[in-house]
Amino acid sequence: MSEEESKPQNQSTMPEWITSEGGVHQVYADYFYANWMPLTVRLRFAQVVPDPRTSPDKSTWVLDERLALTLPWSTTKSLAEFLTGLVTAYENKNGPIVVPEIPAL
Repeated sequence: MSEEESKPQNQSTMPEWITSEGGVHQVYADYFYANWMPLTVRLRFAQVVPDPRTSPDKSTWVLDERLALTLPWSTTKSLAEFLTGLVTAYENKNGPIVVPEIPAL
């Protein structure tokens, strides 16, 4: 048996993950927005926070943009299908995820 045949099938097709020299940027977001062009989709992620420009007693909520991600449509579709499968598997195991109603900002 050749070395290639003795490897588990998924190992030969999985790319190797490496970490960039600057590390991995981790972002928390609880709000997102999308806009698009003919070739790409731009996803903007933000965290809802009290407006730092106002005093705490008069604070309003603002979106603190944390990340903007631009993807080609084919990757966007793959991501959507992957996330749909992930949510379905989670809900099959744990029950429905309830999305709370978000108040107007």
